[in-house]
Amino acid sequence: MVSAEMVFLGATVIQIVFTLPVLLDSGSTVPRETSIPTALVWFVYAATYVTISFPLAAVASALGGVLWAFVALFRGRPSKQDLDYVIGDLLSE
Repeated sequence: MVSAEMVFLGATVIQIVFTLPVLLDSGSTVPRETSIPTALVWFVYAATYVTISFPLAAVASALGGVLWAFVALFRGRPSKQDLDYVIGDLLSE
């Protein structure tokens, strides 16, 4: 079982490392329609790892969820529909 946890932990760490540039680049944006569900999925993974007694993978997945929550908060852009309203309002002025 320990080797399975290490595989999940390693995969999670790799995904977190590849997601960090999105958070660190002030010019990047991610649709909230994808970043919020991604954060929720990471938290579900963390809960799942807790239930199968993989604490390291659970902590790493929870960190992934926090990372994606920050991406949604700081790099999230409004939905396309919201942008259409904003653009329409700007054009009508």
